[in-house]
Amino acid sequence: MGGHSDSDDARLLAFARRLQAFQTFDELIDELCNEVRDAVGYSTAWLAIFDESGERVRIMAIQGDMAERVWERAAVIPVSGDPYMERIRDDRTVQIVEDAQVADDVNRDIVTALGNRTIVNVPLTLIDRPFGAIGTGTFGDEGVRVPSRADLAYLEAMGQQLVMASARILLDQQRKEAAAEREALMRQLEQRQRLESLGRLAGGVAHEFNNLLTVVHGSASLLLLEEDDPEKVEELRVIIDAAERSEQLTRKLLAMGKRQPLRLEVTGLDAIVRDAQALMRPVVPKGVELECSVEEGMRVRVDAAQVEQLLLNLVLNACDAMPEGGRVTVRGDAVELDERFAEEHVWARPGLYAQVVVEDTGVGMEPELLARIFEPFFTTKPEEKGSGLGLAISRGVAEQHGGFLHATSVPGEGSRFALFLPRAAP
Repeated sequence: MGGHSDSDDARLLAFARRLQAFQTFDELIDELCNEVRDAVGYSTAWLAIFDESGERVRIMAIQGDMAERVWERAAVIPVSGDPYMERIRDDRTVQIVEDAQVADDVNRDIVTALGNRTIVNVPLTLIDRPFGAIGTGTFGDEGVRVPSRADLAYLEAMGQQLVMASARILLDQQRKEAAAEREALMRQLEQRQRLESLGRLAGGVAHEFNNLLTVVHGSASLLLLEEDDPEKVEELRVIIDAAERSEQLTRKLLAMGKRQPLRLEVTGLDAIVRDAQALMRPVVPKGVELECSVEEGMRVRVDAAQVEQLLLNLVLNACDAMPEGGRVTVRGDAVELDERFAEEHVWARPGLYAQVVVEDTGVGMEPELLARIFEPFFTTKPEEKGSGLGLAISRGVAEQHGGFLHATSVPGEGSRFALFLPRAAP
């Protein structure tokens, strides 16, 4: 470009209008690189963005004959210790290297590898923070070509337009992300409230029903002691057996409603997992590999039998998700959930926890299915293989201990269940 002209202003205005129509950074960057190359005349142009710390700069897009070599050798450049990059970040003025082959303040490894000659970078600032730079220049046989004042003025004007468009896109993205986060939290909260309501209902019904079963079981047992007629004895035993099986169901419902009696003792999590592993080994089908590892030294105050049964249930579910075989991994470690984590996961509370993760390599679950797995009586298994109470009960047991049970899954890649139990004092 020569001196400043009305045509330059018109071109810049057209460039700015095109930027305002874009909705993504990819569109923005492509337009920028094309404009630098076409308007200023350099064959190679790039956009670089600083990371949040300002300690690294990443090439976001580049166009020109050197693009492939830049991606290979200089896609990410450390800033600290590189005087030229530090000036781009800190001085916020146009930085020109007339001939990088003889300059002493450039990254010599990169310059040697790429054959840089003239290098021009126009710093970009967004909300008073270093954002990145528009870059251009010459390489190898192109020789030295220092930009004219008009070229620099146009590059700086382009940078101002780019930052304005970037800020708009960034703000729009942040608004969409915030709205999506609010919607996700509302879904979590609604699901949580639904599960709590179902659990309270099931627990209340089970408690009342258990009282009636106690009367039935006790009365039938007393009659059995006094009865001599073999036919009536058999009938009474059928009644007692049905009452006992019904009592087992009510205990499950009480567990789901977090109303079952617990025998709490402080014990090591590694011991609980070892005992649970002894229960798992005989029931894990052939073709499924079981791996268990637990960090030592973690103590929890739990009903060990209930937690062992919970882990066994998770492993059996994992095996059912791998009809063709696979691997189930059980591992335990110490974690700390902070306030931010609790804000993003309505089921959690901040604190120190012992975490047990049961992970499989099975079929995984779609989001719609994953959202319902803790609902009572919800199951995808055939009727003869499951009642739909297992995970609902497991969740109730976890929460009755002051902990949580959380599931994640990717279709085709398996599922992950994480049990969080509050850590007890050593």
